[in-house]
Amino acid sequence: MPVSKPFYCGTYSYRKLPVLVVSIVLILVWLAATIRVLGRAEKMMHSKEAFCIELALLSSLAFFGWIGFRMLHYYFTSKVLELQISSEGVSLGDKFYPWEEIRDLELRGEACGHLVLHRRGFLALDRHLMTDEPMSLARYEVLMERLEQHVAPGHEHLSFR
Repeated sequence: MPVSKPFYCGTYSYRKLPVLVVSIVLILVWLAATIRVLGRAEKMMHSKEAFCIELALLSSLAFFGWIGFRMLHYYFTSKVLELQISSEGVSLGDKFYPWEEIRDLELRGEACGHLVLHRRGFLALDRHLMTDEPMSLARYEVLMERLEQHVAPGHEHLSFR
């Protein structure tokens, strides 16, 4: 088995003030909605429609609470995601995307650029590859040239330009 050749490595740390602020805001929104719904529980019991609407609202806002608590956990545990782009594919944290599942890589934003991995398939979601150190346009072009030389010949579906 050939040894995987790394072309790019980076990390993303959740231990940042914006992560803390966003997580607290999400938790407060969820908490305020929960208190509102529970405070009106007796009134809602008289109307099934009102109860269903409030329950749907609370359920959707629970997602914000879950995201907020998860981000807060990542902040306090100093979670770090490692990004590696190699000859085998792209790994981010514990997720691995082989080149067979990838359509292309795109640079978003030149001032604070980060890579976006576009996956193949109709319902495949894009994956933002955030790193603490933004990627410059020059560094992106060098990466694309190296991937074009070393990865593209074995994967005709890939587009690195």
